Amino acid sequence: MGKIKSAARNTFFYSLSNMLGKLSGLILLPLYTVYLSVDMFGLYSLFEISYQVIVAFTGMGIRTAMSRWYWDKGMEGRQKELFYSACLFNAVVNIATMTVLYLGFDLLAKYYFQAPVSQELRIVFVVGTLLRLFSEMPMLLLRVTHKAFLHTVHQFIQLVVFVGMTAYFLAYRNLEIYGIFLAYLISYGLNFVLLIPYMFRNFRYTYLKAEVKDMLAFGMPLAGANIVNMILNLSDRVIINFFGTLKSVGNYSLAHKIANVIDLMIVSAFMKAYTHLYYKGMNDEDSSIFFTKILHYLMILLAFVSMCFVVLTDYLALLFSWGDYRSSLALVPVLTLSVMFSGLRSVMTLPLSKVKKTKIISMISLSAGIINIIGNIALVPFVGAMGAAIATLFTQFVTSVWMYKQACKYDPETNFGGRTLTVIIGSSLLYSIVAILIKDVPGILRYASDAFLILSWPILLYTIKIIDKKEILILRGFIRKWRDPSQWKENLAQELKEID
Repeated sequence: MGKIKSAARNTFFYSLSNMLGKLSGLILLPLYTVYLSVDMFGLYSLFEISYQVIVAFTGMGIRTAMSRWYWDKGMEGRQKELFYSACLFNAVVNIATMTVLYLGFDLLAKYYFQAPVSQELRIVFVVGTLLRLFSEMPMLLLRVTHKAFLHTVHQFIQLVVFVGMTAYFLAYRNLEIYGIFLAYLISYGLNFVLLIPYMFRNFRYTYLKAEVKDMLAFGMPLAGANIVNMILNLSDRVIINFFGTLKSVGNYSLAHKIANVIDLMIVSAFMKAYTHLYYKGMNDEDSSIFFTKILHYLMILLAFVSMCFVVLTDYLALLFSWGDYRSSLALVPVLTLSVMFSGLRSVMTLPLSKVKKTKIISMISLSAGIINIIGNIALVPFVGAMGAAIATLFTQFVTSVWMYKQACKYDPETNFGGRTLTVIIGSSLLYSIVAILIKDVPGILRYASDAFLILSWPILLYTIKIIDKKEILILRGFIRKWRDPSQWKENLAQELKEID
């Protein structure tokens, strides 16, 4: 139970960190629309896509591999050499990549950006991107070593500086996108400087050539999978625009952002917290029991939150949707349910990474991209944006089941609890379908039905013994501990002391 509390505690801080990142985007979006022309904002978006591609390939998966290797039994006592080796390799690749990018900027400006790019903007983008890449390794080490609170502090400082400098450069200096990338350079540069002492404390200056080679063999397929995931995330909007209108793209994008809140606050935060905890304890005798418990808790949380989103979709109109965007609400339930399956798929990558079957992960990710594109082409011309949402749900369902089957095959020592997972996900889907079918029920009957669905689902899990009395007692204890706001400061201080 101590491991589970640690995972939950770290997930909270990573969720907070993710929320801060999302909040900065919401704060700055009005500034972008006021101080940037439409063409300039489009150019900025192309630069950001370029950055995402650079991050996906730079390091050739060495960062992902370090998460797996750091707590490997064979690396016991040699973690500092491993971190130094990964940092050195990462730095060399980063510098080489950004040098090639700078020298090839004329070609990018002509064929990709299709717009002139000033020398000053090129320099600030290249240097700022290099600092963003350099800061990745020490921030990764904070996650690997479970320094969740310290990670959140650095993230917070970085975001505050970035938002402040961006606002200043746009509103008072009128520097347009040059000011945005200058703000990136300053904020990430400051964060990297603050992280340097932590980096050097975790260095031992021995380059592990053989281990780096093994890490590359492990990580390169995952680097390719990251690119495929980018295609998966972007292809639906491109196809909607090709067969439909920009209005359809806008509605789909809004629905995607609403549904993605679940991924941001639960799946992404959980994976940041749990991945390194999993690798650290993967060779423990009770690792199978621990993993199964964690998996079931995560899926209960995901299934419940997803079902609540579906039930309460119409109420979201008061917060997220106005005017022409109202039709996006019909897409939210379908996209929300797809997040539940993508969460299962994400967790199932861990057992496969444990046995170093990353090529299977890459193959499934590639297949996901292909299935999604085919589904979009087949459905979007007939049912518009809803076709893209259905294709996304189908893709995530198929690939999550596929990933689950492969994990069971290659990690037979772990009992994944297939029956329990089926009941959790199946009952959540059933409740969600009922919620969609009764959405036109008028007045008080609709409110009563929605309340019944939300309250009865946990009771159902308890009745069929998916949730037991011990877990209910733990939940009650948590509620008692945090229900009094006057005790929050003391409770938070206690939690911080217990962080590794």
